[in-house]
Amino acid sequence: MDWSDLERPLRGSEKIVSKKGIRKGSHSTERTRTVQNPDGTYMNVNTLWKTKQGTVSDVGHMSDDWLSSHARNYEKKSGEMYPRFKELDLAVEMAKRRSFEGGNKSKIPLTIKRKK
Repeated sequence: MDWSDLERPLRGSEKIVSKKGIRKGSHSTERTRTVQNPDGTYMNVNTLWKTKQGTVSDVGHMSDDWLSSHARNYEKKSGEMYPRFKELDLAVEMAKRRSFEGGNKSKIPLTIKRKK
């Protein structure tokens, strides 16, 4: 998949409806993967992305390297930044807390505005 087709992660009340598996019929505002960056830090990346065509693409099947690269490219393009974690356990805990609080509706931000 070419990351340039992806515009941004889902936001706010945007969601998809699962069409198969155990979650069939459930709504998702995000699906998060914790990936390791080349510098050894970790970040939580939403795998549900709005495409330039207005559809939603789930890139959760892509490799950690691809997701990390895509997220870092998005940071450069958008001015937003995924928080970095030095420890995997902390990154996973933050992802679980965000999910428990409703994903996109959580008070824990997935990305933050980069300081200029």
